[in-house]
Order: sequence, then C-alpha cells, then structure tokens
Amino acid sequence: MTKNFTLSMIFIICYTVTLRAQTNKSALSKQHAASTLLKTFKDKNGEIIGSLYVDYIKKNIFKHLYIVKEQAGKVTDTLYQVKNNVLFRKETVDVQVSGEDFYGYKMVQIKPYYFEIVMIDKHGTGISDYLTINWNVKKKRFELVKTP
Repeated sequence: MTKNFTLSMIFIICYTVTLRAQTNKSALSKQHAASTLLKTFKDKNGEIIGSLYVDYIKKNIFKHLYIVKEQAGKVTDTLYQVKNNVLFRKETVDVQVSGEDFYGYKMVQIKPYYFEIVMIDKHGTGISDYLTINWNVKKKRFELVKTP
C-alpha cells in the first residue's frame, strides 16, 4: 500500500511539474504570437542564437521585449526579457531600473551581437542612459552591459 501510494504521488508530482512547464511555454507562445520580430541573432557560424521580439504599445514604443529560442515555430526557451522596468536574464533579475515617469522603451540600435534601448516618459523623452544588452559568447547568454 505505501509503495503504491508513494509511486502514485511521484507520478502526480511529475505530471503536475510537466503540465506547468508546458502551460508556461504555451502562454509564452501565445504572447510571442502577438509580438513583432525585430531581429534574429546568429553566431559566427550562422547558427541561430535567438529571436528578438517586442510588444508595441504605440508606434516605436514598447513595454515588453523577449529574446527567445524557437524550434519548429514554437518557443523552447526565453533567453532574455524586459517587462516594464525589470530586465531578466532567463528567470534571474538582471536589473530593476527606476520606474518613476516610466512609460516604455524605444529601440536605439540593433547590431549583430547587441542592441540598445532607452526608457522614455509619456512624452517620448528619454529618461535613462542607453541600456545595452549584449550576447556574451563565453557565458552563452544575453546580459546587460554594466558600466562602472
């Protein structure tokens, strides 16, 4: 009885964890479907690193940004994301910036291995320094370039 009960509990826990992971990927896939692709980053060999998407709230202004890995049109991993005034590397907070007067972001430039964004207020005026998100080849991840 105890052995069967333990195996049943392990199955339920594993099934629940798997179901939650699938639900999170599905939710992200739905979000990604409404987003605008800006760039597909590739390494020196032409292999895809990730695709950069934004959710525009107005022309050229966005509040959310995602760099995702995709396979067969489905999101398999989120490499970097910006949600409101928080920048995430995977699920880890890279930095949380001041939200005072924050309205959204504008893309400043996109290069082969990095891009720059600036926080703006409701009038479209920049309220931050440029935030540079770079592909770190050695660590194989996107990260905010922090200046001293």
